[in-house]
Amino acid sequence: MVKITIKDWVILFAVLPTVIISTLLGIYFALTRVEEVNQTLINRGIHIAQTMSVTAVDFLKKEDIEGLETYHDYIYGTNSERVLSLLLFDSSNINLYSNNITNNFLDYKLDNDFLLIKPMTRETAGTFIVYTPVIVTDYTQSEEKRKPKYHGYFVIEISKAETLFDKQMLVLVVLSAVFFAVFLSSNFANRLVLIISGPVKEMNDIVLQIRQGVLGARMDEEFEGELDILRIGINNMAQAIEDYQLDLELNIEQATRDLRTALEQFEVQNVQLDLAKKKAQDANRVKSEFLANMSHELRTPLNGVIGFTRQVLKTPLTETQREYLGTIDNSANNLLSIINDILDFSKLDSGRMAIEHIPFGFRESVDEVITLVSASAHSKNLELSLNINPHLPNSLIGDSLRVKQVLINLLGNAIKFTNQGFIKVDVDYSIEESSDVLISLIVTDTGIGISSKQEETLFEAFSQADKSITRLYGGTGLGLVIAKRLANEMAGDITFTSQPHKGSSFTFTFKTELNQLPVDNIIEPFELEHKSILYIEKHVHSREATETILKHWNMQITAVENISQLSESQLKQQFDYALVGQQVTTTNITDIQNLIGRLSEISAKIIIAINSNSLSLKDTFIKSGAQSCITKPITHKNLKNAMLQNNTLIEFASIDSPLTVNHKFPLSVLAVDDNEANLKLIESLLNQKVTNVKIAKDGREALDLCCKEKFDLILMDIQMPVMDGITAMNKIKEDSLNVETCITAVTAHALPGERERFIREGFDAYLAKPIDESLLENILLDHSGIEKISPIKNKKLELLTDNKEQLPNNFNGIYDWELSLSRSANKIDLALEMFTMLIQSLPEMKVALQNNVRLEDITTTGTLVHKLNGACCYVGVPRLERIVKSIEAQIKQHASLETLEPEFFELFDEMDAVLDNSDQYLENIQAIY
Repeated sequence: MVKITIKDWVILFAVLPTVIISTLLGIYFALTRVEEVNQTLINRGIHIAQTMSVTAVDFLKKEDIEGLETYHDYIYGTNSERVLSLLLFDSSNINLYSNNITNNFLDYKLDNDFLLIKPMTRETAGTFIVYTPVIVTDYTQSEEKRKPKYHGYFVIEISKAETLFDKQMLVLVVLSAVFFAVFLSSNFANRLVLIISGPVKEMNDIVLQIRQGVLGARMDEEFEGELDILRIGINNMAQAIEDYQLDLELNIEQATRDLRTALEQFEVQNVQLDLAKKKAQDANRVKSEFLANMSHELRTPLNGVIGFTRQVLKTPLTETQREYLGTIDNSANNLLSIINDILDFSKLDSGRMAIEHIPFGFRESVDEVITLVSASAHSKNLELSLNINPHLPNSLIGDSLRVKQVLINLLGNAIKFTNQGFIKVDVDYSIEESSDVLISLIVTDTGIGISSKQEETLFEAFSQADKSITRLYGGTGLGLVIAKRLANEMAGDITFTSQPHKGSSFTFTFKTELNQLPVDNIIEPFELEHKSILYIEKHVHSREATETILKHWNMQITAVENISQLSESQLKQQFDYALVGQQVTTTNITDIQNLIGRLSEISAKIIIAINSNSLSLKDTFIKSGAQSCITKPITHKNLKNAMLQNNTLIEFASIDSPLTVNHKFPLSVLAVDDNEANLKLIESLLNQKVTNVKIAKDGREALDLCCKEKFDLILMDIQMPVMDGITAMNKIKEDSLNVETCITAVTAHALPGERERFIREGFDAYLAKPIDESLLENILLDHSGIEKISPIKNKKLELLTDNKEQLPNNFNGIYDWELSLSRSANKIDLALEMFTMLIQSLPEMKVALQNNVRLEDITTTGTLVHKLNGACCYVGVPRLERIVKSIEAQIKQHASLETLEPEFFELFDEMDAVLDNSDQYLENIQAIY
């Protein structure tokens, strides 16, 4: 596209109008002049004709034709340079004269009927033919007769050659005039362009300089007219830009100074924030230390208060004294519970609450909680019932302690806020896509309920649904907060629905993993299949829960609310079992005894389930004819034990089994462990199962034995003095008699991925402490060459354990006797010996740990913690074991001793608790056995 400049536009607008106007004027002038020349020629012809008209009429009147011709020749002769032809026609249109006989007069003749009145002209290529009428008035006659008379017409042909030069000169003049006008206008336009373009170029240069930053550039030369106004405007604009630039620079400098000042303030604030952060961290650490110290300082005297209170309760006391001591014991336990809640909340708040992933039996955990809270429910005459989906997997991997803690809190709240009615627990599950098990526990009560306004603060720390509740029911308001956070830590939640004065329903969900190596020993009572049972229970949920268990056992059930609902035919029918659920009061004991008497007619095996733990009351009902009396709520375990109480022991060892009770694996096994208690227990377990057992206290001793003797299996501890397990394993496989022997890694704590690490190091198998007897038996079986072996169990001891209701299964939560037995191969003497060895080692271990923590020797501390963990693995001290495992796991994850200081305070408190209560615990054990 062609760009047109201002110069082009100026020239175009200046010259183009001049060209157009001059051209139009020249054309007009030329045409006018040509017309005038032509008209002059025509007028000359008319004039000649008019001059000849009078003379020609005279000659005609005289009829002097010769004179006429002579006259015409004369006229033609005098005008021959212009006149080409001269003809005369009379009134009869007859040619009277023609100057050129060669011309055909017919070419000039008018039509006969045409009457020429006035002159007319006909133009040809080079001539004008003028027709002029001959009209003469005779003035000699009177006025009356004086009229113009038509005598004919002249035809004169005039040549245009005379005007040709004039026309050419005319065109030349016109073109010269147009060219001259264009020339003048072009000069004026160029001059105008020079007048405009010079200042414009200068202005453009100034603008470019301003654009390039030369803000001081100005145009000093004055221009004419509007250009000077434009110059002034550009100068003003440049001045405004310069002023703006100066203001902007000043603002930038000011902003820079302000920013520098702000940055300095920010730096000061950052330093202050860092200091505040450090202070907050120090305050948080001090808080944690304070909580741990206060826990230690409070729990130590509290344990003394609780312990000596219970000792005094065993002495002869008056009823008033016993009541006072009972109040002291309850208050101390409540205070201890509050301290534990505050510690748990502190750990959750700092994100240091570790959720364990260890195998556990789900039903045993729930049964333990139900047994623990049942006494509180029974004291308020509340019906407590448990309904577990019978298909729910029992062997899971998770943190059973935290699951029990949440369930205890929910059930404790339900019992606390329910004065009459019932409390029911429904347990269900679902399998997730990731093969995890999502377990749902629903605790429903008929208590005071929660209003919509109270729901907003229910899960806030140190608050309860109503401020008056704290005074009425007690509590810190931390229980539900801790429970909800624990549920969240286990990938679950706690939700609820409630209606004031009608009750509440809390749903606790959490995720666990399926244990591929089941640790539970649930054996379904197949001998009860197709047996008939009469079940009497008034409470609906309790009846439905128990019916679920009985249907799972494929029993034939007849369930009624009371005996009056039985028909006559049913009263005459014999049942294999009769199960009766009863709310015992001081007034209906006799009625229950009478009911037992009536039921004895239709069933020989009567089982009574009551809301009481009283041994004397149970003994009363057994003496009245009941086979067994159990405590509500009815669970899978206590119902099975009650129904099979008098059955013949089941023989577990098959006749075809290659091993019987008195047979052992023909194996030679080496056990290596630096912990005396662990080594003694492993030796005891192996002596029951294999023919030859050798022990070593460290890796060096094990290596020496392996160079002298060939073993079928080696059980190798990892952390040992002199030579650790990994080094010993490598040296044994490098050069000894046991290069091909299976070496199994045995460790007291299994972090995620530790099993794979040991296998990569070269171990052939892996066994976690505490050693599970069935897993050990499987490892022995793999190396015995025997294809099948049935588990051999001491059923007599199991039945003995089940029937001893005074067995201290839960001694203040510090000890667990059943756990001790299971970890000691159900050997009472070994369990007591292991417990005694732990108690004897604790004081020295505590002093050593305190010294190394104070010296910040994390290596030695880690070794001592590992050793203590190994000692706890074979004794039923679940709380101490949990704390030690948590500390060891964090040390292995490179946590600092300063960070673990609160955990060590808790560890020392628990060690003191184990030591303080050990004498009384041993007395109770020895009293039973």
